[in-house]
Amino acid sequence: GPRVEVLGPAVTLPPYLGSLMVFDGEHIMAEYTRLWESVRPYGGRLIVGTPMAGELARALQKALPAEATVEAATDHVVASRGRLPATSWWTHESSDAARTYFSKDDRVRSPLAVLWYGEGPDYGFFKVHDYGLGHKPIVVAGRVVALQQSSGTLQVYDAYTGRTQWQKAVNSRQTPLAWVRDGSYEWNWTATGGYLTRYACSDDAVYVAGEGRVQVLDLASGDERARWDLGDMARDGVPLTVSGILVTDAWVVLLGRHAVERSIETGLWDGDIVVVFDRHTGKRLWLRKAQDRFNVKALAVTGATIICVDSPSPLQTEKWRRRGEGAEETLSTLYALRASDGTVHWQRQAAFPHHLYGPGAWTSIRSR
Repeated sequence: GPRVEVLGPAVTLPPYLGSLMVFDGEHIMAEYTRLWESVRPYGGRLIVGTPMAGELARALQKALPAEATVEAATDHVVASRGRLPATSWWTHESSDAARTYFSKDDRVRSPLAVLWYGEGPDYGFFKVHDYGLGHKPIVVAGRVVALQQSSGTLQVYDAYTGRTQWQKAVNSRQTPLAWVRDGSYEWNWTATGGYLTRYACSDDAVYVAGEGRVQVLDLASGDERARWDLGDMARDGVPLTVSGILVTDAWVVLLGRHAVERSIETGLWDGDIVVVFDRHTGKRLWLRKAQDRFNVKALAVTGATIICVDSPSPLQTEKWRRRGEGAEETLSTLYALRASDGTVHWQRQAAFPHHLYGPGAWTSIRSR
């Protein structure tokens, strides 16, 4: 942040508050270890001015926890804080590209307390109701990456302090929504009013898919590193809308859909094509078209294998049921595809009874 405050060494500060803490003079080791708790992880620094830099550096190396990196200069010591031990990231809406909905974090323990709260011009985040249409925030390297769907703005803020680090417009609203900061707004629950935006993270970048492109944004600054154009993938004049995105060390996997209207009742979470890119070069490697449709909740990457299901949507089977066309079962095909080239590693087909609920049941449309 831009603010600097001068405080006495006996002050009590909240955990993880300071990006830079500077001390001049000699203090007891207990003060350094106590104040260390107020140094922000992922790059926060504690600097101590002292003519005995070498001796103090050795003492700090023994006293500070494992995430500390200590360096001695001629007249000062710098202790930098890295990633907290036993913490984990949440890089996708579903935790990871394998869709595990599981965190390996082993640090959080009760009792819990509020670290910070609220929102303002340079801290915190807010959004209006956007169930299904919006995107759940994700957390990487001490940063929260959140999408304000109503304004088409991606915001990255410090998970430990709430301070905004950068904001970037990633979706130009085609139908602006009426809302104000005090929470009064109007909202259409089913229509996006513009392109659907989906994103996921690697350890140093945010991959944002929407408006006929994939933007690769630097996680620390928001600067655009690369842009992958999807314009040539339009079908019959209808652009490709991305329903889901998965990011691994090697690949970026998109679930795309050609549809003019993007709403829950018309298959918002479905796709008719899977497209795979090389994450490092941006080269499009291969694509696979669905016989019926893919679904964002039935698409995952594990190791070098992409798992997906090709099946009719409950929206379609509901129409069959209403028309009394006689079909009692739906065939679904489970594919295991090699991520490198899209070839089928194995596949299994199974028949399931038609569902008795229709498009009003959002959970069925989204998950099956």
